[in-house]
Amino acid sequence: MKKLVIPGIFVLVAAVITGIFGLAQANINKPPPASQPPSPISTEPPRSTTVPTPACVKRAAITTPTTGAEIDGTQGVKVGGTVCGLGAEESVWLFDFDPYDQNYYLVYDPEVGPQAVANSNDTEFAMLDQPIGDPGDQRKKYVITAVVAPTACADELRKKKPDGEGNYVFHPLPPTCEIKDQRQIFESQR
Repeated sequence: MKKLVIPGIFVLVAAVITGIFGLAQANINKPPPASQPPSPISTEPPRSTTVPTPACVKRAAITTPTTGAEIDGTQGVKVGGTVCGLGAEESVWLFDFDPYDQNYYLVYDPEVGPQAVANSNDTEFAMLDQPIGDPGDQRKKYVITAVVAPTACADELRKKKPDGEGNYVFHPLPPTCEIKDQRQIFESQR
């Protein structure tokens, strides 16, 4: 009798085929899985993957100048800030508060006249506050003040007539005006 010689590769292929058919037969004879109840439908909205907008902390915030800044009153200073969360009829106005006479001096552009520095939500503002104080002042304290003005406040601010020096002076502010931020500065003039 002749011996049949089978090369090793054929043995390996035969073993793999036998294993595959064995697994297939086991799966065919396996009973179907018990029926499971359908998963409940979620009532929660899908979660957003966007980064949330930071919450509005101060509706009007002064960002420049820094507290305690030394200012040349003749040159003035650029006042900058941010605004958020204003109502449709609200605006932001700037004042220089003089703690010595307790007056609020409206900051405005003489070429334009008294007006708000911001009227809408989520915006920035910048305005030159010039001049500040009086000739001869040396390190006189002023407080730059940001005010949120609902319609009633804004109407009162617009009605005010300037004094003999062209200043719009309030003592005190109209009651519907809301002080939202302040920065103390020191002003000097030569």
